[in-house]
Amino acid sequence: MKTTCIFPGIACLMLCCLTFVSRESPSAPAAPLISARQNQAPSSSSRASIESEIRLRADRYLTRKVLTVDYYRIGRRLAFPLGFEKIPKPELPVPGIPDYPWEIWMAWEIEERLNSLGWAAQWFNDGSAALQATRELEAITRWPEFTPNSRLDLCLGHTARTLCQAYKQWNRLSPQTREAIGSALDRLAAQAMPWVETRYGTVRTARDILQSPDPQTQVHNIPFIGLIGVALAANARQSDIAPQLNDKVAALLEALMSLRRQGYSEGVGYDGYLLDFVSCWIQSLPAELQQRVLRQHDFSAFLNESYMPGAPGEIGLVAEIADVEPRQMPFHISAQARLQQLQPDPVRAWYLSQCRIEIMRADALACLRALTESPPTQATAPSGGILDAHYARVLRRGWTPEELAVAVAASNSPAGHVHLDYGSITIGAFGKWVIADPGYQQYMPGDEREFTMGPAAHNAPVLNGKAQQVKSGRIVAQEKGTDDVYKLKLDMTGCYSPMPGVSRISRTIWLCGRNLAVVADEIEGSGIETVAYHWHGDPGAAWRIEEGWALLYTEPSAMLWLGSPTLTISDVNLDRLPGSRGQLSLSTRGKAAPVIWWVFSLSDSRPALEADPDGRRITVSGRRFSP
Repeated sequence: MKTTCIFPGIACLMLCCLTFVSRESPSAPAAPLISARQNQAPSSSSRASIESEIRLRADRYLTRKVLTVDYYRIGRRLAFPLGFEKIPKPELPVPGIPDYPWEIWMAWEIEERLNSLGWAAQWFNDGSAALQATRELEAITRWPEFTPNSRLDLCLGHTARTLCQAYKQWNRLSPQTREAIGSALDRLAAQAMPWVETRYGTVRTARDILQSPDPQTQVHNIPFIGLIGVALAANARQSDIAPQLNDKVAALLEALMSLRRQGYSEGVGYDGYLLDFVSCWIQSLPAELQQRVLRQHDFSAFLNESYMPGAPGEIGLVAEIADVEPRQMPFHISAQARLQQLQPDPVRAWYLSQCRIEIMRADALACLRALTESPPTQATAPSGGILDAHYARVLRRGWTPEELAVAVAASNSPAGHVHLDYGSITIGAFGKWVIADPGYQQYMPGDEREFTMGPAAHNAPVLNGKAQQVKSGRIVAQEKGTDDVYKLKLDMTGCYSPMPGVSRISRTIWLCGRNLAVVADEIEGSGIETVAYHWHGDPGAAWRIEEGWALLYTEPSAMLWLGSPTLTISDVNLDRLPGSRGQLSLSTRGKAAPVIWWVFSLSDSRPALEADPDGRRITVSGRRFSP
C-alpha cells in the first residue's frame, strides 16, 4: 500500500535505481581494457557506442559457464557455478582474516553480470540474454538470506539494488518472475529490519548522529549502503516501512554532508561508492522529494573528487592517493552519471564526455544512454589552478595529455581509507600517474600490506626511519604567481608527532607551466639523523639512471626526469620493493639538510639545475625557487 513519508511528509512512491559493475570483475579484468585503449581519444558517449559496449559485455557473459570473481585485495581469483541458490562461502584460508567477506566482491560481479544481460535483453530484444538473466534472478529470489552476516552490509545493499533494478526497469520479465522478485524484496526488507533497529534504532535526526561520541562511524559506507539497500527494497514495494527507512537515510545524508564540510572523507573510491547508492536512493523518491533533497545538499564536492585528480588525458584514472582503486572502483563515475540525470550540470557533462565508456560500469552506461534521449546539456570544461578535490589538492593548468599535473594528499580525515600520507604527491602526464602511489591497501598482513601501508608506501620524508604517525597537516599557503606558476605550501610538522627534536617539517610544491614541478622539504630539528624518500613509478614505466638523474619513460611519449641537488641518485637506489604489484621505486637516504629539493621535468633532456651554496635556493632552467 502507499504510505506517507515522515521525511518530509510526501508520499514515498518509488523509482528504484540501477547499478552494475564494469567488466568481468571489479578488478583485473578492467585493467587490460584501459591499457589496450589508453592511447585513443576518449570514447564517444553516443548511443551507438554505449550499446556496442553493453553488447560486447553481454556476449562475453553468455559464453561463460562460471561466475569469476577477482578478490584482488587478497590476491585470489575464484570461479563459482552460475545460479547458486545460497551465497557461497569459500573455505579457503585468508591469513590474518579468519572470516573474509567473500560475498562483497561476489555481489559486485553478480550485479554487473545481470545488468549487462538485462540491458542487452531490454535494448536489443535479446532472448538468450533475457532467459539467462531470468534464471539467475530467480535463483537469487530463492536465497534463504540476502547476506551471510546478519547485519546491514554491502552484500545486502547490492543484492537489493540488483533485484530492484530488474523489478522496476526491465520489461522482459514474465509476471511470475516479477512476482518472485517482489516477494524476495519484501522478505529482504523484513529480514533486515531488526538489523536496522540494532544499528540505527536511535537515529531520528542528523543531530542525533552528530552529537554521538564518534559520528564518523555512523556514516561509514558499509552499514549506510546496507541501509540504503533496505530502503530501496521498501520503496520499490511501496511498503509501510518505507517512510521510516527514508527518514533514517535522510538523517544520515544530512550528517554526512555536515561532516564533509569539516573535512571528512574516505577518498574518491569510497566516497563515490557511497554516493553511488545515495544517488540511487534519490532516484527512488518521488519527483518533488527528489528536488527537495537536491536543493538541500550541494553535491559539487563529490564532482570535484571525480574530475580534479584525473590524469591528464585520462580523466577516469584518478590519482592513486589513499585507498581509491581507480580501475577496480569506478563507482563515482556511475554516481555522476546518475546525478546528471537528476541535476544536469555543465561541468559534469564535460567530465562524463571525457570518461572512457570502456572503464565505466554498466549502470553508468545505462544512465548515459538515457541522457542521449534528452536535450544535451552544454558541456563546459573547468579552469585549472590549485584545485580543491576535498581530500587532495591538485595543481594543473589544464586537462590535455601533455599537461603536467601534481596531485597532493591533503586530508586529516579519520577514515581508515585515507592514509597517513599528508603532502605525498603523484605526478601525471599522458594518461598516467608517472610518479605514483600504491593507491590501495592490501588486507592480508605481509609484504604487500607493508608496501601499501608501511613507511615506504608514500613519498613524504621518512625521518629516523619513521613515517607519518598522525593526521595533523595543514595548508599554509597557495598562490598563483606570474608565468603560470602555482605554489602550494603545507605544514606537516604535526604529522610526525611525537618526535623529539623535530621543530618544523614543511613541503612546498610548485607547478611551472606545462612541464616542470619542484618540491622543497624544509626539515628543522636537532634530533633528525636521517631522511629517506621513496618515489614509486607507474607500474609500466621504464627507468634509466643517468648522471645523478632518474628518467621514467611511459608510453606513448612521456619522459619525466627526476633529480635532486641534495640527495644522491644512482642505480643502487632503484628497486622493486617487496609487495609491489609492479611499481619500481627510487629509494634514497641521506642526512638532514635545511632544504631537500626534488625536481621533476617533463622533457626530452635533463633540465639545467643549479643550487646555491647554502642549499636554500635552486635554479631550474632559468627559474628561481626559494621556499
